[in-house]
Amino acid sequence: MTPLGDVHHVGITVRDMEESLQWYERMFGVTPEFIASGSGSDLSKAVGVPDCNLRFAFLRFGSCVVELLHYENEREESFERSNA
Repeated sequence: MTPLGDVHHVGITVRDMEESLQWYERMFGVTPEFIASGSGSDLSKAVGVPDCNLRFAFLRFGSCVVELLHYENEREESFERSNA
Protein backbone atom coordinates (compact mmCIF):
# COMPACT_ATOMS: atom_id res chain seq x y z
CA MET A 1 0.00 0.00 0.00
CA THR A 2 1.25 3.47 -0.89
CA PRO A 3 1.16 6.05 1.91
CA LEU A 4 -0.98 9.10 1.14
CA GLY A 5 1.02 11.55 3.19
CA ASP A 6 -0.73 14.63 4.49
CA VAL A 7 -4.32 15.13 3.34
CA HIS A 8 -5.15 18.77 2.61
CA HIS A 9 -8.93 18.47 2.47
CA VAL A 10 -11.86 16.17 1.87
CA GLY A 11 -15.04 17.32 0.11
CA ILE A 12 -18.46 16.06 1.21
CA THR A 13 -21.67 16.95 -0.64
CA VAL A 14 -24.53 17.73 1.76
CA ARG A 15 -28.29 18.19 1.24
CA ASP A 16 -28.69 21.00 3.79
CA MET A 17 -25.76 23.27 4.66
CA GLU A 18 -27.21 24.73 7.87
CA GLU A 19 -28.24 21.35 9.24
CA SER A 20 -24.83 19.89 8.38
CA LEU A 21 -22.95 22.78 10.01
CA GLN A 22 -25.00 22.34 13.18
CA TRP A 23 -24.28 18.59 13.20
CA TYR A 24 -20.50 19.08 12.86
CA GLU A 25 -20.54 21.66 15.66
CA ARG A 26 -22.56 19.36 17.96
CA MET A 27 -20.51 16.24 17.20
CA PHE A 28 -16.99 17.69 16.95
CA GLY A 29 -17.17 21.25 18.30
CA VAL A 30 -15.97 22.79 15.03
CA THR A 31 -17.28 25.91 13.34
CA PRO A 32 -16.56 26.98 9.77
CA GLU A 33 -13.35 28.82 8.95
CA PHE A 34 -15.39 30.41 6.18
CA ILE A 35 -18.52 29.94 4.12
CA ALA A 36 -18.71 31.09 0.51
CA SER A 37 -20.68 30.56 -2.66
CA GLY A 38 -19.84 30.44 -6.32
CA SER A 39 -21.19 29.88 -9.78
CA GLY A 40 -20.16 30.36 -13.38
CA SER A 41 -18.50 28.46 -16.17
CA ASP A 42 -15.08 28.05 -14.50
CA LEU A 43 -16.59 26.49 -11.36
CA SER A 44 -18.95 24.32 -13.43
CA LYS A 45 -15.96 23.01 -15.38
CA ALA A 46 -13.91 22.40 -12.21
CA VAL A 47 -16.63 20.35 -10.47
CA GLY A 48 -18.12 18.77 -13.60
CA VAL A 49 -21.65 20.08 -12.94
CA PRO A 50 -23.27 22.20 -15.68
CA ASP A 51 -24.62 25.60 -14.55
CA CYS A 52 -23.32 24.95 -11.05
CA ASN A 53 -24.55 27.11 -8.17
CA LEU A 54 -22.52 26.00 -5.16
CA ARG A 55 -22.27 26.99 -1.49
CA PHE A 56 -19.30 25.62 0.46
CA ALA A 57 -17.84 25.75 3.95
CA PHE A 58 -14.43 24.75 5.32
CA LEU A 59 -14.19 23.03 8.72
CA ARG A 60 -10.70 22.49 10.17
CA PHE A 61 -9.72 19.24 11.88
CA GLY A 62 -6.06 19.74 12.77
CA SER A 63 -4.08 19.84 9.52
CA CYS A 64 -7.01 18.54 7.45
CA VAL A 65 -10.06 20.47 6.27
CA VAL A 66 -13.51 19.02 5.62
CA GLU A 67 -15.16 20.97 2.82
CA LEU A 68 -18.95 20.79 2.86
CA LEU A 69 -20.48 21.34 -0.59
CA HIS A 70 -24.12 22.22 -1.10
CA TYR A 71 -25.38 22.40 -4.69
CA GLU A 72 -28.23 24.88 -4.79
CA ASN A 73 -29.27 23.56 -8.22
CA GLU A 74 -32.39 21.41 -8.33
CA ARG A 75 -31.56 17.70 -8.18
CA GLU A 76 -32.94 14.96 -10.34
CA GLU A 77 -31.46 12.13 -8.28
CA SER A 78 -29.75 12.18 -4.91
CA PHE A 79 -26.71 10.37 -6.33
CA GLU A 80 -26.36 12.65 -9.36
CA ARG A 81 -23.50 14.77 -7.91
CA SER A 82 -20.63 12.33 -8.18
CA ASN A 83 -17.70 14.79 -8.13
CA ALA A 84 -17.41 14.69 -4.34
